[in-house]
Amino acid sequence: MFKIDKEKHTLVFTTPLSVENCIEKINCSVKSKEKGFYYLHGKANLSGFRIYDRSGMRNSFIREFCGRFISNADGSTIIKGEFKLHKAVKVFMTIWNVMLFAFFVMIVAFYDPVLSGPIDNHIWIVFIAMLAIEFVLIKVGTIFSKPNEKNVLEFIEHELLAIVAENGI
Repeated sequence: MFKIDKEKHTLVFTTPLSVENCIEKINCSVKSKEKGFYYLHGKANLSGFRIYDRSGMRNSFIREFCGRFISNADGSTIIKGEFKLHKAVKVFMTIWNVMLFAFFVMIVAFYDPVLSGPIDNHIWIVFIAMLAIEFVLIKVGTIFSKPNEKNVLEFIEHELLAIVAENGI
């Protein structure tokens, strides 16, 4: 199967293929091509690659496998990578947090206790609930993306002839 580096959650594979062959196989295989019951998307170049599976339900929190190739002297390749949220999702969640904090800072800063009385506790409950919803969405989305991640790992193992790296490289 594959090896997980516990500290970074980095997956490490070795393949007898050269870096150029790995890039060619990824680019030829994942361009929206149907592979069994799942659809793989992605791209690869000398600086690295990303692959993700878009089968099943629509899930914005599907993590993509981002990896890089390391050439060995014997012509084989080490593949190191990890699953990460898509950059657009990270940007959206950052904007969500900034707007959420700005909204509540404005409420507290411009609140006039003389006219309105003390700040209602419901404001804080809403603020905490909005933060909690964000984290729950991410967690549930990544849990539902596990089958998609399994498909990506199977692709790497079968198409790139990859096996677990020896000595935990």
